[in-house]
Amino acid sequence: MNNPFFTKFEARVTVEGAFSSDAKVFNPKSLLELALQYALVNMSPDEVSNLVGDVSKKMLHSLSCKRRREGDIVRVDPEGDSGLYLISTGRGDPDECTSCGNPLCKEWPTLVELSPDGAATGEFAYHVSECQMLDPEVKDKAALEAIGCSVLSSIRGAINSDEAVVQQHPGGGSKLLILQDEFYDLK
Repeated sequence: MNNPFFTKFEARVTVEGAFSSDAKVFNPKSLLELALQYALVNMSPDEVSNLVGDVSKKMLHSLSCKRRREGDIVRVDPEGDSGLYLISTGRGDPDECTSCGNPLCKEWPTLVELSPDGAATGEFAYHVSECQMLDPEVKDKAALEAIGCSVLSSIRGAINSDEAVVQQHPGGGSKLLILQDEFYDLK
């Protein structure tokens, strides 16, 4: 098998009943074919077709999702708790997603809901998977700018001039603190 995701692929499928078998398969294609054969015994072709379509759609979406990290700001899929959220820090590591079946997809334990102006609302979303997350939209620009300003403000307050990144002023020798291409005189 030439699939870099698997170092070994071996499945045993045991079926008992009107249509019985005990089979071993060694690649995903054979497993899928076997599963479809058994599904067609118990389900109509339309039901099997719909099931394959739904599973494929969900898995393709999941594979195309971004991987996230603590502190990311996301929009949660409109089918769930629609809104702007911050992936909370210090609330535990993500778990494996149970929604989509993609082993790369993670479920984050806690998301903090944000208002349209970027402030925490005090509400939370729990156990949200990356396959349910979207990037913020254009309408979220004000919230993202407010959060960015708040972060810069916190950084400015936390940095001592002794610990700051300094640079000699080209015209006169005074030291300047550099934050995000903004210059602040440390006099």
